[in-house]
Amino acid sequence: MLSLTIETTSDWTSIEFIKNKPICLEFNIRSLKNDKFNCRPFKITKQPYDSSLVIADHLLFIPEDRNIRDTIIIRKGDIGYTKVWIKAIKGSTGLFLLNDKNIPGDSRNLMKFIISYKNFEKVNIEEYLQSHPASVTPLVFAFYYPWYKTWFRFNKQITLHTPKIGFYNSADTTVIKSHIQFAKYAGIDCFIISWFGIESFTDSVAQIMIPLLEKNQMKFVIYLEKCDSLAQFIKIKRYLSQHFFHSSAYLHFENKPVLFIYSRVPKKLRNELIPLVAADDLFIINYGSDYIELNRTDGIHIYRPTLAINELDSINQLSSLLAHYHKKVFVATVYPGFDNRPSRFPGVKGKFVDREGGRLYRKTWESALRSNADWIAIISFNEWGEATEIEPSVELDNQYLKITKEYSIKFKRRGGGFRSRL
Repeated sequence: MLSLTIETTSDWTSIEFIKNKPICLEFNIRSLKNDKFNCRPFKITKQPYDSSLVIADHLLFIPEDRNIRDTIIIRKGDIGYTKVWIKAIKGSTGLFLLNDKNIPGDSRNLMKFIISYKNFEKVNIEEYLQSHPASVTPLVFAFYYPWYKTWFRFNKQITLHTPKIGFYNSADTTVIKSHIQFAKYAGIDCFIISWFGIESFTDSVAQIMIPLLEKNQMKFVIYLEKCDSLAQFIKIKRYLSQHFFHSSAYLHFENKPVLFIYSRVPKKLRNELIPLVAADDLFIINYGSDYIELNRTDGIHIYRPTLAINELDSINQLSSLLAHYHKKVFVATVYPGFDNRPSRFPGVKGKFVDREGGRLYRKTWESALRSNADWIAIISFNEWGEATEIEPSVELDNQYLKITKEYSIKFKRRGGGFRSRL
């Protein structure tokens, strides 16, 4: 591990690692005169022509498989300077970089520096994760979509596959009962129910589901898909408390109801404002994979079922490392494939990721297990429009329920940790 300190009197500055962007574990801002600025790891933005001193401290992690040499680019505004110190946590190894130039014709005042990590300590991620085990009861979630009323557009089926139980209305209690039984067979503990707001169709279906989930002793949480302001969130929070959080089926962790937040919710709202008013009484699983998304919330997840397996592996390991370092929750996501082409409007290109006969689904599960994830969430139980569903279909039968059951058993053999309070 190493520390990186940025000191600047410019009105903006940024640091870019070309080959080996380190993992930021901690980030702290110091300002002697001014608090009117926006900061995130490796970037400081102030008011135009603000020359006040701002210092940003980072604690960084360098995986051992990274290249020894790297290029660092320092950009800045047309005033002041930017100084960068990189120091080893152990030992005396250090580097000092200075950009104090105002380069004619270059509004970014870009300067490049070649550095070497040769004498800095590097860490094997897999060994680190194994030595910092997950600390919660392992649970398997599945993203659940209660929005189905029609399955055709322009007289054309808009899904690649056909549900084995037939085209259905999500409000049908017979359908909901079947879904619960499918999920319990597969070892799924909790539905993450997609929710689009007060008195939406997804809201009414979710409320229909509550007594059926309670009767079958299955958990659920709300996936907040949309929210545009803090005032709206406060209203939503009050509504969820009245209609959902009281249910014995609603998942609570450390005596707080769990709420997943999707990326559609604006970053400032989900990263800063919502935690400000809800951190004491909600267990928030934010969308994202870096320090800013995790800092003020209780955990992180992503929803990207088109990632190549090597990209997923990298995100899983780095997100898990970050979450466990801060003793928070990392939710790894797994998926069987993707194909939204049938649901696109005419002339709109879709995207396709091959299921590989079930091999891709197994690969994503293996990636999640390698990352030592706290919880695992399946994308998805029934997002038929993107063909990520594991619900039985006419074409694939119950193949994916069987694979889910196999891996759910493997995952839960890990056992619980010191934070096993549900």
